[in-house]
Amino acid sequence: MSDQETAQTSAEFPVVVLGDADAHEHAPPQRVLQGRLGERWVLYPIYLIVCGSGLLVAHFCLTTKEWALTPSMTAWGMLFVWYWFYGVAYRYRRRVFKYFSVTVLVGLTWCLSLLSLDRAQAQVVATAKGLVDRPAVAGLYWASVLIIIAVSLLALHVLVLGRGYRGKKE
Repeated sequence: MSDQETAQTSAEFPVVVLGDADAHEHAPPQRVLQGRLGERWVLYPIYLIVCGSGLLVAHFCLTTKEWALTPSMTAWGMLFVWYWFYGVAYRYRRRVFKYFSVTVLVGLTWCLSLLSLDRAQAQVVATAKGLVDRPAVAGLYWASVLIIIAVSLLALHVLVLGRGYRGKKE
């Protein structure tokens, strides 16, 4: 390379004076991460809670045959996927997608928990033998409680833990 090409591509930086009174103003910015707490500390427990809730529903489907397994697992799978979408949107700072996924999660959790709570009660169930009294099902009750806990953790992350910034450890 010639001297002329080198001169065109080089950059000159300001002279640094040691002991300058305003050195703190020119200090390199501190690297930060979003949120007061890493998102994995909130989202991974949520993933486990949703999976546990789905297992309780699957157990209900397989033991009582009142619900079909495929649609039930599709609903809980959608719940899991939307939590994952929230995590991706939060990590990559996609604000519209993040709040859209929160809205979908609140609505989906509301629907699934109301359905689970309604079916958890003692009911008269139609079987091949006719109408049978079925006692209350604790598994559906706990599945509903678990997904309510999951959406509460999400709300805690959206409103408190996911806001602000924390310093990055080098």
